[in-house]
Amino acid sequence: MGAAVLLTTSDDSSTGAAGRGVRLIPRLATEPVHRHQLCAHFERARTLGGGVVLVCGMAGTGKTVAVTEWLRCSHLPASQTQVAWATISEEHNNPRAFWDELHRSFGDCPPCHGDQVPRTRAEIFAQWLGEIGGPVVLVLDNAHAVHDPLTLSGLAHLLEILPEHATVVLTSRFPPPIPWHQLDLTGALVRLDDAVLAFDRDETRRTLTAGHVVVTDAELDAVVALTGGWAAMVRFIALLLSARGDSREVLESATASDHPAISDFLVGELLDTISAEQREFLMRTAVADSFDVDLATELAGPEAARILAEILAANFPMSHTGSAGSEIYSYHPLMRSHLKAELDRTLGRDGVRRLELKAGGWYSRADEPVQAIRYVTAAQDRYALSKCILDLGPKAVFGPHGAAFLKALDSAPTDIADDPFVHLLRSVHALALGVPVEADAFLHATSVRSSAICPAEVLDRFHHAVEIDIRSALGDEVVEVSAPVAPGAHRDIESYVAVQQSKCAMMRGDPGTNDRLRAAASLAEHAGSIRPHLEALMLLALNEGARGHVSAMGARALIGVEYARSVGLSGSGDADRCAVMCRYHHFLRGTRPPEGIDRPLGMSVGIDGLSSPLAGWDSYAMSQLIAFHQTTDKVSAARNIADGVLTALADSRMSARSVPIIPFATRVLVAVHELDQAQRIIEEATRVLGRRPHFDLAAATVEHARGRSARARELLDSVLDHRLDHGVCEVEAHVLRAVLRAASDHEFGAYDDLETALTLAEPEHLIRPFLTIGDAVALLDTHSGRFGRLDPFVESIRTHPDAPHASTNVVLTPAEARVLKQLPSPQTTQEIAHALALSVNTIKTHLRGVYGKLGVSSRGDAITAARLTGLL
Repeated sequence: MGAAVLLTTSDDSSTGAAGRGVRLIPRLATEPVHRHQLCAHFERARTLGGGVVLVCGMAGTGKTVAVTEWLRCSHLPASQTQVAWATISEEHNNPRAFWDELHRSFGDCPPCHGDQVPRTRAEIFAQWLGEIGGPVVLVLDNAHAVHDPLTLSGLAHLLEILPEHATVVLTSRFPPPIPWHQLDLTGALVRLDDAVLAFDRDETRRTLTAGHVVVTDAELDAVVALTGGWAAMVRFIALLLSARGDSREVLESATASDHPAISDFLVGELLDTISAEQREFLMRTAVADSFDVDLATELAGPEAARILAEILAANFPMSHTGSAGSEIYSYHPLMRSHLKAELDRTLGRDGVRRLELKAGGWYSRADEPVQAIRYVTAAQDRYALSKCILDLGPKAVFGPHGAAFLKALDSAPTDIADDPFVHLLRSVHALALGVPVEADAFLHATSVRSSAICPAEVLDRFHHAVEIDIRSALGDEVVEVSAPVAPGAHRDIESYVAVQQSKCAMMRGDPGTNDRLRAAASLAEHAGSIRPHLEALMLLALNEGARGHVSAMGARALIGVEYARSVGLSGSGDADRCAVMCRYHHFLRGTRPPEGIDRPLGMSVGIDGLSSPLAGWDSYAMSQLIAFHQTTDKVSAARNIADGVLTALADSRMSARSVPIIPFATRVLVAVHELDQAQRIIEEATRVLGRRPHFDLAAATVEHARGRSARARELLDSVLDHRLDHGVCEVEAHVLRAVLRAASDHEFGAYDDLETALTLAEPEHLIRPFLTIGDAVALLDTHSGRFGRLDPFVESIRTHPDAPHASTNVVLTPAEARVLKQLPSPQTTQEIAHALALSVNTIKTHLRGVYGKLGVSSRGDAITAARLTGLL
């Protein structure tokens, strides 16, 4: 294939001069803004060798200007390049007229005569192009005007056989019906569409500047949003701003659909070119911000799909996103404004309301509450509005778009906006934002009033569930009203009721809490209630942790995190709680949490202007504690942790589920010698939550740090006399008592406690208590190899990167290290020599080196010393 062809559409064909053989190139009224990236597309086609550029776009997108500017600014050798411009019209739908026009565009080329078939005419023209010396550029403007099959057949053949030095550019409002896919396969076709032709932000600014218009960044953003990069509209706005000066007034005027200049352009260039049926479709679908085929059918009737296809084929200005079968369409802002005004004039306000109700009903059935409430509110139909609020309000506030739904109700009639049911929705939303005090205020606004929106029995159940949610968030006493879940049409509300009732059961310590929570989670999932489902997952993880099931807690918490991420609620309080529990699980097990779990917690701002964590101060404090071992400035970190824990204790929402924080925080403070602050936390926790085994464990840690071992032992004995339902606390108590017993030379008791702690910790792989309690790893070093089936677990603790070992400067040779590793085995020296394929004398030589470096004289002492120094 040879030459490259350029096709364009233009209504301006005045002559110009640039280069050799230029004919009928439009002369632009104003200097265009140079568009480097756009020109690069044309240049790429010219280098293909026989390339074709298809420039497709609606009227006013700047097709002709783009081609003209490229010809003016391109690197075409002016003295050698032959440029021709042919403007196509209806009269060229005759093969002879078409080919004569192409010949005339070159001026000195005599037209062909005869009645040859189109392929022959194309071959004759291509042969003539091939005889021209130097590069050739042919522009076919308004190519969409060609519809004659014979003419199109000849044009298609020409594009296939272009000589190498020719480039053809076609401009068109839509692709002429020729086999473009064949050109795509050869790699000789470059397509430029509306998206490529649209002005970007910088090009819009430069266009305004060229018109001596200076705008602020905000005004520029407004112009970009208003015009969508539509070239004609950008230049039109530039002219208005230049002439009138007041940017705000101009932008408001341009937005008005009845602006005469805009209306004339839209009608004359676009709307007058389509049928009455298509125009009716455009007006009806303009009611919606965007639409798919189903919504278009709802608004414009059963023929909508066919009409839409015809409009798209005509390249009418319409944006669309999505893949085949799920496209979403929308109009340019100025076009939509004009169409809506036309619709209002045609159907009247009542007719428009009916279409708005249709759109609202369609979105209601599609379970898209925010879109539904916008259209129903605009229609001002009280019955439809009340039904929409009842059916979709809970789904909205239980999802990520509650704020937008409630914002739309600001324009609802006062009595509807002030309905008790709406106040309950606002209360639920305030809870999601982490401001329970505001939620409580909305709840009080619903008292002793009936609802015109919601049935009384449903309102009562919803009211009670919200009250449970608020009371638990504020740390107040919660009273559950015994009421079974009522199946029916209000599944969102019933799933929320079920979750709140299950929360009450968990706070009471009911043995069947897990089953109730699973049932509530299932109900919420079936109803599609996002926040109740997420809260149920969070409570399931929390309940597992409270029962000492660390692995189950971590697994359920991770499910909660992933679910929150999938529904757009990663920044919610319940998602943060799940993330902290997941991190705590990995912290206790000494493993790395999944990617994305370790992130800052979300904050809320109350009506007093103060910030607080969405997940609560207890989760915030736990998050800080988990991160403590990775910090470099541990003193500052420990003091911040102390402040966080005290703040959590001062918060009325601090519950019994948070007691594991206290011994954890105490150990951190003891590690930096902040014993008084640790004691203060224990006393405050006891005052707020009462005396608990966890607080005695914390006190024992402080007493041990003060050198009061006897008192520490008494406290630990008291802790272990209780029936503990939190495995971590029991493990920590045994580990600390083992350390105390070892320090008082009670070796057998220390071993027993250590073995008990390992037995309790091994099923959940809880290694952190052994890493954070001082001298615990040294005890494991001393007794390594003596725990039978627990030895692999012991080795995982001793070899963990955070395990503290006695420092050593002992450096063994590789051979000595291999011999040392054999010493704990029951093998004799001769058997070790055989296993390592060395002589007995060589083994003895290495042993003397090992003993000397470790400062010992026997095999047993060497094993003990090596374990204490981490060499074994």
